[in-house]
Amino acid sequence: MTFPQAPALPEELDKLMSRMRLPYMRKAAPDVLATARAQRWDPAEVLRLLIAEEVTGRDAATRRLRRHSANFPTGKTLASWRAEDSTIPERTRFPQRVRQRADGAAPGGGVEGPEITVLAELLMGRYERSIS
Repeated sequence: MTFPQAPALPEELDKLMSRMRLPYMRKAAPDVLATARAQRWDPAEVLRLLIAEEVTGRDAATRRLRRHSANFPTGKTLASWRAEDSTIPERTRFPQRVRQRADGAAPGGGVEGPEITVLAELLMGRYERSIS
């Protein structure tokens, strides 16, 4: 099912939004204005919706920019990690207590209980989550 295309913004309004650098408002405006005309919205509601769209878009753009600037290793997961390619020495890959717990030995002192067991099983690839 296809819906009718919203009419384009008037050229003057489009130029003003472009000059004020409101790209998200500019993108949402044709649909919002068409809906507002059809449903006889209050002008304040139209402005509120358009400004909220601009704020949401800017927040998302800021998040993307900050994540990109932080140089996080995106797309990497524990499942994609290959021990043979790691530059981390074997003895320092997993804390001793986690290694012992995963091997079935009970470590003395330190962190105990289900948290360390789940962590050990996750790191050693033995933890399977069941969905019920």
